[in-house]
Amino acid sequence: QEAEVLIKEYGASGSMLVLNWDKLPRLRLTGPEEVRLAWFMAPAKRLQQVRLKFFEHLKREPSEEEWAKVAEMSVQTLRRLLQLGQAARNKMIKHNLRLVAHQARKYFKEELSLSLLDLCQEGVPGLMSAVDKFDPKKGYRFSTYAVYWVKNSILRAQTRLGHIVRVPYNVAAQKMTIQRKRAQLSLELDREPTHEEVITELKMDSRRYFEVLRTGAPRRSLNARSKVTGEELIHSISDPDENEAQYFNAGAQLRLGMDDVLDSLKPKESLIIRQRYGLDGKGERSFTEIGRNLNLSREMVRKYEIRGMMKLKHPTRVKYLREFLL
Repeated sequence: QEAEVLIKEYGASGSMLVLNWDKLPRLRLTGPEEVRLAWFMAPAKRLQQVRLKFFEHLKREPSEEEWAKVAEMSVQTLRRLLQLGQAARNKMIKHNLRLVAHQARKYFKEELSLSLLDLCQEGVPGLMSAVDKFDPKKGYRFSTYAVYWVKNSILRAQTRLGHIVRVPYNVAAQKMTIQRKRAQLSLELDREPTHEEVITELKMDSRRYFEVLRTGAPRRSLNARSKVTGEELIHSISDPDENEAQYFNAGAQLRLGMDDVLDSLKPKESLIIRQRYGLDGKGERSFTEIGRNLNLSREMVRKYEIRGMMKLKHPTRVKYLREFLL
């Protein structure tokens, strides 16, 4: 009966359409629900592996009858398992679209050519990959596992499509590594690090370092309008003190700054604060919910949160974040 309901509600591909990314329903799966859906998907995944091996052997696409025979089941059972697996996959994807929207907002940069809607769409393939590769036996919640795949998909799209001049992904990844190392050193040294200090920490060739920094400079249309004044940017060229790019990118930079500061905490402190205050895109959670996710007692979760919050109030971290608000 559970399988019938699942196929009826999520079997159609039309149920996956996203009409409004700003008004996604709050559909949250519990840990046991994620495990159950993964269990429903498992037979379909095994059948797809059988099909691929048979395809390599035949050098053509096998028919349903051939596929069912090799899998040692009837065609009706084959269809049923594939339908069930697809429905479970659709439900897992649909109930995690808010995670995609959260990651897209975090990495959205208005000076690039990709819109927020574009980034949301680009993040969906990453979510699909996470669903296909998710293994609940490893003990992680799906959202924790999926963030990597969604973020990777969005960042690749930005480097592939976001610039007028395309920057190779490996170069963009190096630039991000440099930026994160600079942020880390800023916290450790309580000042902005020099280029030489960053180069030494990364053990990177100085020539390559400066080449990477010069890549992917943001480009905007001169006819783009300022959100503050409503005037076209071409009218502000004569004013050397005006920095529209800083205004445009302030929100995204602040979110990246928050990531840097949270990453400087211990893993459990960082993860608990992200979940407690909804910084992972899944909404705010209680101590009990977080404890269930991480297999910790409610009191231990509370202690980790207190430790993390005390560290976040350290003057060095506060000063680092305050720079994004100026």
